[in-house]
Amino acid sequence: MISIGESRQKKFKLFSRLTELVEGVGHSHVFVSWKDAHGLRWVAEARGSGVRVISNFEFKRHSEVINVYHYGEGINTLNAVTSYVWGMTARRYGWKQIAGLFYMRAGNAVSRVLTGKNRHKNPFRDGEASQICCEFAVNAVCITLGIKHPEDLDSFGLVETRKFNEKHGKKQSKELLARINGST
Repeated sequence: MISIGESRQKKFKLFSRLTELVEGVGHSHVFVSWKDAHGLRWVAEARGSGVRVISNFEFKRHSEVINVYHYGEGINTLNAVTSYVWGMTARRYGWKQIAGLFYMRAGNAVSRVLTGKNRHKNPFRDGEASQICCEFAVNAVCITLGIKHPEDLDSFGLVETRKFNEKHGKKQSKELLARINGST
């Protein structure tokens, strides 16, 4: 089973808190998770150092999981997600894309006041050359499960990723989240 999760840092990190504030969704990060053929859970994420794969245990030492959306399962899904993730490992992080998302959010806030419409897209789009967490997670699910890609994935922030998850994924219960975070 492949999942996209939403998380936030357990310790205060300024960039993470600014991201939460600007996006207004209560989390600062998304990640991809799956169990391998041996039953071990892995997490893949795009973060400041680039795309990486770590154990679920290591991920949860530093992060609180806010929501999890489950997607397809089966050996074909496992093989597809593993192939995609390992192929993207060590891809550089999209710092310019992040700056572009902040620009886009600010520009669209002004545009909505003046014209009632969002007119700005991320000016620093670069396809798969670099990755941010939202782009990486949505792309992993789309490629793995054959879901049609959103039109402008480089302009996907946390808000758009949540909408994608709510449309295509199955949101998990608060009881499961409590168990994931070790509170039960």
